[in-house]
Amino acid sequence: MFVKELMHRDVKTTASDATVLEAARKMTQNNIGCLIVVNDTLEGIVTERDMLNKIVSSSRDPSQVRVRDIMTRDVVSVSPDKDVEEATDIMSKHRIKRLPVVFGNEVVGIITSTDIVSILSKAIREIYSQQ
Repeated sequence: MFVKELMHRDVKTTASDATVLEAARKMTQNNIGCLIVVNDTLEGIVTERDMLNKIVSSSRDPSQVRVRDIMTRDVVSVSPDKDVEEATDIMSKHRIKRLPVVFGNEVVGIITSTDIVSILSKAIREIYSQQ
């Protein structure tokens, strides 16, 4: 299976100059755990963990902090034409739960650990149904 077959295409984004509060509200409204930070190209990713570790745990005011101040800048990504197995290897190696899918300079999707668990669950059910 290829990454393009599994990825979510409706990627939610934010600007690096948005406040962390704005980003958190957008994540809550969309029931997601991260936002891709873009201007013309991929700049970074901001996650729930970033907010917890860099804002909540140090009692910072999320309305006064910009996304660019807490986002991960060196984003690991994958091509849509790669095999899902390669994507899972990348996620495991880098210990990440969310993997942007990039084609050229454009973010075209995202794969999450939840997506991986879903296909593994289906594969396990299929194996047991054949026994």
